Amino acid sequence: MLTRYIKVVLVAAFVSSCATTITKDPDREPAQRSEIPLKSVNSLLMRAEQSDVTQATTLRLSAALIAFDLGEVLQARKILELIVNPHLTSTTSVNFLMLRAAIAIANREGEIALSLLSDNRLQKAPLTQSYQINIGRLRSDAYFLTRSYIASAR
Repeated sequence: MLTRYIKVVLVAAFVSSCATTITKDPDREPAQRSEIPLKSVNSLLMRAEQSDVTQATTLRLSAALIAFDLGEVLQARKILELIVNPHLTSTTSVNFLMLRAAIAIANREGEIALSLLSDNRLQKAPLTQSYQINIGRLRSDAYFLTRSYIASAR
């Protein structure tokens, strides 16, 4: 009885796999998929140029985060250098310091990341649990880069 059930399931799986065809969408080539977020980075930067200082800071931080998530570490770093005053609010300050620390870690600069993560503005800001977890992970990676393996394990 069980073997008959297994045979029926295998036949059904085989028939369904034969019936489906993989179609390649010519409009969605891999190069085009990576351009879509880059266009959003550029559009965020253009909107930042036309905004007030507070909104421009937020838009540039968003653009830098998207660029960093795409693996464009140098572009993210250059975008962060465009930010005039990253410490306007506690949220922008926390996001700026965390992203700068992540870029430092990506560039294998553990000491710089640790100094950014020990900034007083980051220590005094009210942090959500997800921010605390992300900061802990960044700190762990930074300690690992500086060969403080016991501190990294904590």
